[in-house]
Amino acid sequence: MIGGVSVLAGVLLALGSAAVPPAACRTIGALLAVAALALLRHRPIARALAALLAGLALAGHAAADWQRLRLEPAARDSRVLLEGRVL
Repeated sequence: MIGGVSVLAGVLLALGSAAVPPAACRTIGALLAVAALALLRHRPIARALAALLAGLALAGHAAADWQRLRLEPAARDSRVLLEGRVL
């Protein structure tokens, strides 16, 4: 139960951040999570922190993939949306 809540907290932290963490930080976080789960699996606090890191890495990776799929407009649009009307 605590592991699931920790993963959820990590996902929410990653999605609530202002920017997607760099790829190196996501990779290091995922490796630390795996190492902590493998080496410190008998300590509940370490398991919870590892699940938090895993959630952060998972959501950061998903957000980075989503941002890569965005289409950038060819030209900048000078129109303004003001109270439901395009000016």
